[in-house]
Amino acid sequence: MTIEQDVTTDQDITAEQSDLHEEKAVTANQEHIAVLEQGGGVWQEWRKKKPDVIPELHGAELDKMDLSGMDLQGADLRGASLKLANLRDANLRNANLAGADLREADVRGADLTDAVLSKADLRSTDFRKAVLETANLSGADLSGAYLDGADLSDANLAKARLVGAGLKNVDLCGAHLGKANLRKADLRKSRLKK
Repeated sequence: MTIEQDVTTDQDITAEQSDLHEEKAVTANQEHIAVLEQGGGVWQEWRKKKPDVIPELHGAELDKMDLSGMDLQGADLRGASLKLANLRDANLRNANLAGADLREADVRGADLTDAVLSKADLRSTDFRKAVLETANLSGADLSGAYLDGADLSDANLAKARLVGAGLKNVDLCGAHLGKANLRKADLRKSRLKK
C-alpha cells in the first residue's frame, strides 16, 4: 500500500510539473520581451548567443513596435498583439502566430515560410513581396490586406477571409483555397497553377 501511495505521489508531482510547464509555455517570457524591447541590435546578438532558445512571446503586447529585420524564427507569438508593428524584412520562418492580431502591420518582404497564422487577424496588413510559402493561414482574416507580389505557394488558405484583398501578381500555385472567401479580391496576374 505504501508503494502505491508513493507511485501516486510521483505521478501527482509529474502531473503538476507538466501543468506548470504548459502554463509557462502559454505566457510570454518576460526576459525575452525585455531583450526585444532593447532593440534590433541587442535582440540579434541575444539570438546569436542563444540559437536554441525559442522566443516565448505568447500573448505579448507588441503594438507599434519596430521589429524590422529581426530574427524571430520559430518564435511563439500565439495570440500576440502586433497591431501597426513594423515587421518589414523580419525572419518569421516557422513562427507560430496563431490567433495573433497584426491589423495594419507592415510585414513587407518578411519571410514567413512554414509560419502558422491560423485564425489570425490580418486585416489591412501589408504583406507585399512577403514569402508565405507553405504557411498555414486557415481561418485567418485577410480582409483588405495587401499581398501584391507575395509568395503564397502551397499555403493553406482554407476558410480564410480575403474580402477586398490585393492579390495582384501573387504566386498561389498549390495553395489550398477551400471555402476561402475571395469576394472583391484583386487577383490580376496571379498564378494559380504550376
